[in-house]
Amino acid sequence: MPETYYFNITYACNSCCIFCAANFQGGSRRLADMQPAQFRFLLHEADVRAGDQVVINGGEPTVHPDFFEFLAALRERQAYPILFTNGVRLHEQAFTAKLAQYSPMNIRVPFFSARPQLHDRLTGRADNFAKTLAGFAQIVGMRSQGVPFEIEAKLLLCKATYLENRTTAALLTERFPNLFYFSINPLLIYDKVMRNKDRLVESFSRMREATESTIDLILSRHFLVSLDLLPFCVVAERHRALLPPLRNVPHRRWYFDPRSTTADPEARMTEQFCSEHCLPCLYCHTCKGFYPEYLELFGHAEVQPIVQEHRGDQPLCCSAEPFRATVAPKTEPSGGKRRFVVTARLPG
Repeated sequence: MPETYYFNITYACNSCCIFCAANFQGGSRRLADMQPAQFRFLLHEADVRAGDQVVINGGEPTVHPDFFEFLAALRERQAYPILFTNGVRLHEQAFTAKLAQYSPMNIRVPFFSARPQLHDRLTGRADNFAKTLAGFAQIVGMRSQGVPFEIEAKLLLCKATYLENRTTAALLTERFPNLFYFSINPLLIYDKVMRNKDRLVESFSRMREATESTIDLILSRHFLVSLDLLPFCVVAERHRALLPPLRNVPHRRWYFDPRSTTADPEARMTEQFCSEHCLPCLYCHTCKGFYPEYLELFGHAEVQPIVQEHRGDQPLCCSAEPFRATVAPKTEPSGGKRRFVVTARLPG
């Protein structure tokens, strides 16, 4: 089975999103970047092989001055790149033409609203929506001409966006051919989000009806949708055919950032603390689970383990998200409560 490796190659960004998981504050100060030589060393140390999935993220990875050297290193090992990008640079024809030289690859682009002003306000930059939409059009067009891009349009579940997602999906499905898929993504609740929690943080229960409507619209237009990153118990039963196949064993992941000097997977994994109610769930080795900050805000009432496997048709989504969850109890108490570890959180 292919392994999954997650590389944050820079903390620099050409946006300043209000919900940035890297806690980017904007400004001109540039934090340290990962260097291509360091990247190649880590690929060697981790024994990355042909077919392994390598996520390239940031910050915004496309602003790294040596961005294409990272893709060249992956090509040398015949690994499969998964590019997380805000999509702003994709509108540059010379950039995407060069990007195509390193395909096949998966490209994931977020849309926060179909209203340009709101998307721009949430990302902190004027004209971001126009650039991202133009870039998305460009890579979809290249895909239609045979360039092997796998393209994902990411929709975010948060207070500022969940009511926007249906119209965003409608816009994208009306404007572009069925050459990409969607994903529904939970909010990563880190420091910057907590400083804006009144504007951003909402419960899955409150967002459920609108989210179900968004999924229904996507499916009605014969597009695929991945729910892999959501806690599976918050997914409506009629949509559980979209969940990825059950796993009986954990899927290993490695995380690296500009400070990494070792390929020790245990040292690079981060922990997500989840409810003990997750343990009897059939999907405990598959589901990403709940973030600890979410449970601290909203409690454990939404944690409802799935104990009966869905018996519907084959999964409708492509299950593109490579990250999987592993639940294991910790024996030591913490603050008088027993903790349960889910090692599938994307670090900020």
